[in-house]
Amino acid sequence: MAKFRAVTGIESLQIRPFAMDDVDRWARTELQRAQLQDALENSGDYLAAVMSDGRIVGKIGIRYDEHPGAGNLFQFDVVEELRGRASALR
Repeated sequence: MAKFRAVTGIESLQIRPFAMDDVDRWARTELQRAQLQDALENSGDYLAAVMSDGRIVGKIGIRYDEHPGAGNLFQFDVVEELRGRASALR
């Protein structure tokens, strides 16, 4: 967490499910909107919103494969997204 704070400048984070309402707030382009909607609607992909002070500052994608109990965590440029937004949160 210390390295994360050093990179992003963000002290505390919360994780919650990423909802369809979040797509409009997060997506900056139609391509991003389509990708997020596809991830939310695809039963194999789950998105979580990374929150700081009540604002979405990143997103994490979780995809489960077909083996029970095995899950792979894919971070969709979370640190880069956070780095770009960190100054606005300070």
